[in-house]
Amino acid sequence: MPLDLPSFADKLRRLRDMFGETSAELARTTGVSEARIGALEAAAAMPTGDEILILADHYKLEDYRFLISNEQQTALERTEKLFRAYASELSTSDRWAIQEFLFLCENESFLLHELGRPPRVRFAFVPKGTYFKAHGDEAAERLRRALGHNANEVPDVFHDLRALGFHVFRRRLDNENISGIFIDHPTAGPSVLVNYSEDVYRQRFTAAHEAAHAIFDRDQEYVVSFVPSSSRWSHDRLREVRADTFAAAFLVSPTLLRRVDGETLTEDIFLDLADRLKVNVEPLRRALVRDGRLTDAAAMKFKGLRIPRNAKNDPELPSSLTPKQRTRKVRLLQQGLSSYYVDLCFEACQRGVVTRSRAAEMMMLNEAEMSDLQQLFQGVGQ
Repeated sequence: MPLDLPSFADKLRRLRDMFGETSAELARTTGVSEARIGALEAAAAMPTGDEILILADHYKLEDYRFLISNEQQTALERTEKLFRAYASELSTSDRWAIQEFLFLCENESFLLHELGRPPRVRFAFVPKGTYFKAHGDEAAERLRRALGHNANEVPDVFHDLRALGFHVFRRRLDNENISGIFIDHPTAGPSVLVNYSEDVYRQRFTAAHEAAHAIFDRDQEYVVSFVPSSSRWSHDRLREVRADTFAAAFLVSPTLLRRVDGETLTEDIFLDLADRLKVNVEPLRRALVRDGRLTDAAAMKFKGLRIPRNAKNDPELPSSLTPKQRTRKVRLLQQGLSSYYVDLCFEACQRGVVTRSRAAEMMMLNEAEMSDLQQLFQGVGQ
């Protein structure tokens, strides 16, 4: 593939600017001298093969060929637009977290294709009219049916999104006002980042909320969702209301809620119901009011109730883990790794799709760290 030197120089400058790196910082991290970086960015020198690979690895580019051709310009442009639009909300750390999330999405797309894993469920919804809340309710009901869920079923939302072909990763962001991000990746497709800083029940709601953006708002290219108390939440509010409506109806079937006798609800019964449904108190309280099971006045007595965070079981953190294993796994989960993704990497390695060293790169680890990784993740929930 012939190298387009001006294009390479432009991409390198733009990537460095996106993450607020100085030439000196990039030189320190990569080992490529500052003078050499200046020459490369000025299109005054031809990069070596090693330099291309080093720079691609540094910026978590799944395919180094992005740097040396005019292909996939859209991926960089889309990320640039996202970072510009939310410049004040996204720290340098969060920008790197998003870039690593996109790296995982690209890898997962590649692995699924190579392993012959097409989406298990095809789903499309074309909204009619301008009543956004009705769009959310109807789409949620149809999707539950498409996935085979009955009214009493508590869905495994992460598993369900992957069945649709969505890439979903939980990743810790420093900005706790951001609950999640949807990006329509130009090559990987619908990609959902859930802020791991939230408790696991809120993460489930966020995943369903971002799924709504993937279903309804792909024309937006990306959507950053803020917690309702954040001042940014009011931006394009109707889309957020629709996504919240979808998430609530998908996680808890309105048919199930219609069986709830609001008059017999005590605080203990209410908390037990929320815990069984794996949702937090506030969305359940609002849903019961919405569906006429509680009046506004009756619902007020449940306002402020909380399920303790440590009482919410994360399927990725079984009780069989030792304290040391749990600490390590939480760190890996915060970086975006899940059992689903780790299993894909190991399967691809075992089937000869990728080498062991490449599988380690895909998990952002070195080979030595892989020794006990499979045991840590194997056989755990999705």
